[in-house]
Amino acid sequence: MRHPRPAAPKGTLRPARRDWPQAEGAPVTALLAFDTASERMTIALSDGRRRWSRQAAGGAKASAALVPALLDLLGEAGLALCDLDAIAFGRGPGAFTGLRTACSVAQGLALGAARPVLPIDSLLAVAEDARAGASPCRVWALVDARMDQIYAAEYAFAAGRWTTLVAPMPRGFAPLALLGRWSLSFYMVHQPMLIGILAAVVALRHLS
Repeated sequence: MRHPRPAAPKGTLRPARRDWPQAEGAPVTALLAFDTASERMTIALSDGRRRWSRQAAGGAKASAALVPALLDLLGEAGLALCDLDAIAFGRGPGAFTGLRTACSVAQGLALGAARPVLPIDSLLAVAEDARAGASPCRVWALVDARMDQIYAAEYAFAAGRWTTLVAPMPRGFAPLALLGRWSLSFYMVHQPMLIGILAAVVALRHLS
């Protein structure tokens, strides 16, 4: 049973408790997560019962704004880093500067607090948001990669878990190249239906 956590002064880091790892299979309830892979910096915090979140300009600005924003959110929640079960960050794909910022901050905070780091596929997070509770489902997740390209990946959700069908590429897709992948994917999924429709069209032509 967890003991009540004393409130932390705003922005405090507080000395780390060296009580990790948890028992295998124990739920992660207190989690700090952030993503700076895109032009928007997003931060979320949960203590298992309540949630807090922030958004701000990302990209190059995230390198200076991320840590103060994290400490401010922790202070608002009355939590310190040592109260967390884990620290998660968006591992991309995305802008190099933003990914470097998120990775280095997550590793630094986790090392000081003796907590594990959870690298999260940023496109999978987009897919989970788009799923909106549907199951089973297949999702193509896309984000702007700039310079007329997009980052994309395809996922399938079934039986309570995600499977990666097309892994995120380290570089962006050209939209026309992705359109070709979508066409092939659609054909493979709906091949029996398409063949049936084609057979019906051929039969109708012969009858006429």
